[in-house]
Amino acid sequence: MPSDAARERVERAKRRLRRQFPTGYPVRVMWAPTEDLTKEHGFPVDGDALFHQGVGRIRLADSCNQYTAVETLIHEWAHLLRQLVPVSSDRMVHDAIFWAIYGQVIGAWHGE
Repeated sequence: MPSDAARERVERAKRRLRRQFPTGYPVRVMWAPTEDLTKEHGFPVDGDALFHQGVGRIRLADSCNQYTAVETLIHEWAHLLRQLVPVSSDRMVHDAIFWAIYGQVIGAWHGE
């Protein structure tokens, strides 16, 4: 179960991401049992993102501390932003376009 501090930091981060880096479609952010994410992916993960039928979904592992939860939210948000680029990608991959987007988001986040 995430701490109250983690929940609060994620909510603030989500509002900031929506304002600074809008996706143009609804994004749901939720907490998921760490064990479920590990089972689905086959290895431990701190979160994941899915874009389906015009809606984005980000799940954060409920074992994340507040720092890891926010960093994971930023990473997964970049995956959803990647979906806006009209270059074919059949899944959420870490391609050059993703890393360029992530660099912009994380740089702005940390004031670089």
